Amino acid sequence: MTRIQIVSPESLRGYVPNHLLSLSHDSKRDRSFALQAESDGIRSGAVLTSITPDGQSGLIRHLHVLEPFRELGIGNQLLHEAESRLEQAGCKVSYVEITENEGGHGRRFYFNRGYSIDQTLFHQFTFRMPESLDKEEEWLRLTELPDGYELIDWAEIENRVALDPLADSELSKGLTYHGQLVGWQSIQRIATNMLLFRTLHAEANHRMFGQGIALACEMIRRHALHTQYRYIRMAVAASNKPMLRFIHKRLHHHMIHRKTSLRLRKPLSLREYG
Repeated sequence: MTRIQIVSPESLRGYVPNHLLSLSHDSKRDRSFALQAESDGIRSGAVLTSITPDGQSGLIRHLHVLEPFRELGIGNQLLHEAESRLEQAGCKVSYVEITENEGGHGRRFYFNRGYSIDQTLFHQFTFRMPESLDKEEEWLRLTELPDGYELIDWAEIENRVALDPLADSELSKGLTYHGQLVGWQSIQRIATNMLLFRTLHAEANHRMFGQGIALACEMIRRHALHTQYRYIRMAVAASNKPMLRFIHKRLHHHMIHRKTSLRLRKPLSLREYG
């Protein structure tokens, strides 16, 4: 027998990703609550949910059922109870953000329960780096920052912690234009042979002529990343069409994995399902 009960979000530490729990502590951002499923006295699943400050929308932040308890309807029970509580709190719509591999398996659970795609948020790519910059990779060797742009050390950026507290200070760089900070590339070492390109940013009026792409190329050359690290992972916003076109044209043959992050939407008046 499975029992669903409300618990404090903090009680799910170690079960729910820590960055989601940190969001639940920000009362100005939203109001959070958590539900836990117990099957014969054993925690079998949980859902972390929040309500936006205007009280109109709910967000299913994390829904997880332990492997031995899957295909028993527990995920269905957790989602149904979470939606009921959101509706009782006055929410008119429920959102869920999922990241899935190509093929769409992750969305089917929610599609079968009344959700539809609201927005594609970003794409996550994993690339295998070329061992050398041969003729095929000549574009990487030749793509340079325009005149007036220079890289500065991460330590020289005054608000670097606010920009990215997890950035590696040796690998990350700022981008200046005639001495003024106009962008940055933050990098995190997540394995001995893998880097995560966390943020690649250029101010709006400095995005013409591919400064962001040139910044990434300059970083790879300057650190000789292609000789030190075998893999690079990066996320690109779905709205960043120039970067997505660049990846398709120049990096597609280096891609070994791709995931897509989606936001799904469901009016809570349509929450009946079997």
